[in-house]
Amino acid sequence: MDELLLLLNEVSTILIPIVGLICLVLLGVILFNLNKAVKKLSVSIDGVDKVVASTNLKIDQLEGPLNTLNSVSKTVDVVNDSAVSAVSNAVKFTVKHSDSFVNWGKEAIAKRKGHKEEVEEDVEKKEDFGIYE
Repeated sequence: MDELLLLLNEVSTILIPIVGLICLVLLGVILFNLNKAVKKLSVSIDGVDKVVASTNLKIDQLEGPLNTLNSVSKTVDVVNDSAVSAVSNAVKFTVKHSDSFVNWGKEAIAKRKGHKEEVEEDVEKKEDFGIYE
């Protein structure tokens, strides 16, 4: 048994430095590849910085047209609000004065047909359209 331990001692004395050397070479290769990767990463980051700077420049250039578009949109909103208000007021006026419009229409038709007397009788009998103020 002693001979086996002595033989293993001699083999380990020879193999441990060789395995250590192989590990150091592999570590050197790994560090070398890591160094290359870091350098490529640095170049890539510089490229990304250029892209970000270019993108920021383009965004700054778009700010003016976007402001113009925003002001045009606000103008369209104001015009739309004004149109809605005008139509609403016209409808309110028409509903409020519908009796006058109906009478005016009847008079105009009667003048064309020559039946003004019938219209005057109809005006005296005002119809109730269910519109109350």
